[in-house]
Amino acid sequence: MSRELENDLVQAMFRLKKSMNRGLGRDCNNVNITMSEYILMREVFENTKGKYNSNALIEVREYLSVSKAAVSQMLNSLEKRGYLTRETDLNNRRNIIVVLTEEGRLVYEKMNEEFYQRFGNVIERVGEENVALFIEMINKMSGAMDEEEEIK
Repeated sequence: MSRELENDLVQAMFRLKKSMNRGLGRDCNNVNITMSEYILMREVFENTKGKYNSNALIEVREYLSVSKAAVSQMLNSLEKRGYLTRETDLNNRRNIIVVLTEEGRLVYEKMNEEFYQRFGNVIERVGEENVALFIEMINKMSGAMDEEEEIK
């Protein structure tokens, strides 16, 4: 592989990361939610009990491929802005229950609408077959990179 192709690959990955990290809701009353924060809020919102415990946050970490510290930082940020609260589970004090506040639910609903509109537009512009191929290629690249890491 040429150095140019390697550099182009890295640059493309960073461009994609930058695109993904653009906040949602910049046009909605100055609400700016990162994609990762949105995913976390979505998981909390969609939990059928309306409460999300810390054991379930492991799934969010795996989905986002981030560390426990990164999830904690997102929780702190969202809590500071008044979008969620955290409580200790009285039945198991090691668990933390995460709940969206009323404001958090309203913000989430606006961001959810924007998320599906944005990605629907992208899929429409790029084409469903190309998006499916892109997903397949990302998974192959991630697998190959993980294998390289295991070799070391």
